[in-house]
Amino acid sequence: MANADFDQSQAARFAALALDCVHKPYPNKIAHSLNSDADVKPPRELTPAFYGCYDWHSSVHGHWLLVRLAWLFRSLRSSLRHVVLWHAASPLPTSFRKWSI
Repeated sequence: MANADFDQSQAARFAALALDCVHKPYPNKIAHSLNSDADVKPPRELTPAFYGCYDWHSSVHGHWLLVRLAWLFRSLRSSLRHVVLWHAASPLPTSFRKWSI
Protein backbone atom coordinates (compact mmCIF):
# COMPACT_ATOMS: atom_id res chain seq x y z
CA MET A 1 0.00 0.00 0.00
CA ALA A 2 1.26 3.46 -0.85
CA ASN A 3 2.26 5.92 1.83
CA ALA A 4 -0.58 8.34 2.63
CA ASP A 5 1.86 11.26 2.38
CA PHE A 6 2.77 10.31 -1.19
CA ASP A 7 -0.31 10.33 -3.42
CA GLN A 8 -1.04 9.23 -6.98
CA SER A 9 -0.63 12.75 -8.36
CA GLN A 10 2.90 12.96 -6.98
CA ALA A 11 3.64 9.43 -8.18
CA ALA A 12 2.50 10.34 -11.71
CA ARG A 13 4.80 13.39 -11.74
CA PHE A 14 7.79 11.29 -10.71
CA ALA A 15 6.85 8.63 -13.29
CA ALA A 16 6.70 11.30 -16.00
CA LEU A 17 10.22 12.45 -15.10
CA ALA A 18 11.59 8.93 -15.34
CA LEU A 19 9.65 8.08 -18.51
CA ASP A 20 10.97 11.22 -20.17
CA CYS A 21 14.54 9.95 -20.05
CA VAL A 22 14.68 6.15 -19.75
CA HIS A 23 14.99 5.69 -23.53
CA LYS A 24 16.59 9.06 -24.39
CA PRO A 25 20.11 8.26 -25.59
CA TYR A 26 21.65 11.74 -25.53
CA PRO A 27 23.09 13.71 -23.89
CA ASN A 28 24.90 10.89 -22.14
CA LYS A 29 27.91 10.83 -19.81
CA ILE A 30 29.83 7.61 -20.31
CA ALA A 31 32.20 6.28 -17.68
CA HIS A 32 33.74 3.41 -19.60
CA SER A 33 37.24 1.94 -19.65
CA LEU A 34 38.60 1.51 -23.16
CA ASN A 35 41.00 -1.28 -24.02
CA SER A 36 40.88 -0.80 -27.78
CA ASP A 37 39.05 1.04 -30.56
CA ALA A 38 36.49 -1.77 -30.52
CA ASP A 39 35.33 -0.61 -27.08
CA VAL A 40 34.03 2.72 -28.43
CA LYS A 41 30.29 2.26 -28.86
CA PRO A 42 27.11 4.27 -28.32
CA PRO A 43 25.42 4.05 -24.90
CA ARG A 44 22.64 1.77 -26.19
CA GLU A 45 25.31 -0.84 -27.02
CA LEU A 46 27.51 -0.37 -23.95
CA THR A 47 24.64 -0.64 -21.45
CA PRO A 48 21.64 -1.81 -23.50
CA ALA A 49 19.26 -2.21 -20.58
CA PHE A 50 20.12 1.15 -19.01
CA TYR A 51 21.27 3.59 -21.68
CA GLY A 52 18.77 6.40 -21.15
CA CYS A 53 18.95 9.47 -18.96
CA TYR A 54 22.24 11.29 -18.49
CA ASP A 55 24.16 8.19 -17.45
CA TRP A 56 23.46 4.51 -16.84
CA HIS A 57 23.32 4.99 -13.08
CA SER A 58 20.53 7.58 -13.37
CA SER A 59 18.74 5.26 -15.77
CA VAL A 60 18.88 2.42 -13.24
CA HIS A 61 17.31 4.70 -10.62
CA GLY A 62 14.64 5.80 -13.11
CA HIS A 63 13.72 2.21 -13.93
CA TRP A 64 13.66 1.25 -10.26
CA LEU A 65 11.37 4.23 -9.60
CA LEU A 66 8.97 3.14 -12.35
CA VAL A 67 8.79 -0.44 -11.10
CA ARG A 68 8.32 0.75 -7.51
CA LEU A 69 5.56 3.19 -8.48
CA ALA A 70 3.81 0.50 -10.51
CA TRP A 71 3.99 -1.76 -7.46
CA LEU A 72 2.63 0.89 -5.07
CA PHE A 73 0.02 2.48 -7.36
CA ARG A 74 -2.01 -0.10 -9.24
CA SER A 75 -3.66 2.62 -11.30
CA LEU A 76 -0.28 3.53 -12.83
CA ARG A 77 0.54 -0.01 -13.94
CA SER A 78 -1.02 0.27 -17.39
CA SER A 79 0.93 3.42 -18.24
CA LEU A 80 4.20 1.91 -16.99
CA ARG A 81 3.61 -1.53 -18.48
CA HIS A 82 5.58 -0.88 -21.69
CA VAL A 83 8.75 -0.18 -19.70
CA VAL A 84 8.40 -3.39 -17.73
CA LEU A 85 7.64 -5.40 -20.88
CA TRP A 86 10.64 -3.86 -22.64
CA HIS A 87 12.84 -5.09 -19.81
CA ALA A 88 11.34 -8.55 -19.98
CA ALA A 89 12.92 -8.84 -23.44
CA SER A 90 16.14 -6.98 -22.56
CA PRO A 91 19.51 -8.41 -21.61
CA LEU A 92 18.94 -8.08 -17.88
CA PRO A 93 20.06 -10.84 -15.54
CA THR A 94 17.34 -13.38 -14.79
CA SER A 95 17.48 -12.49 -11.10
CA PHE A 96 16.42 -8.91 -11.92
CA ARG A 97 13.61 -9.94 -14.26
CA LYS A 98 11.86 -12.02 -11.60
CA TRP A 99 10.31 -8.85 -10.12
CA SER A 100 7.17 -8.73 -12.23
CA ILE A 101 4.24 -6.43 -11.60
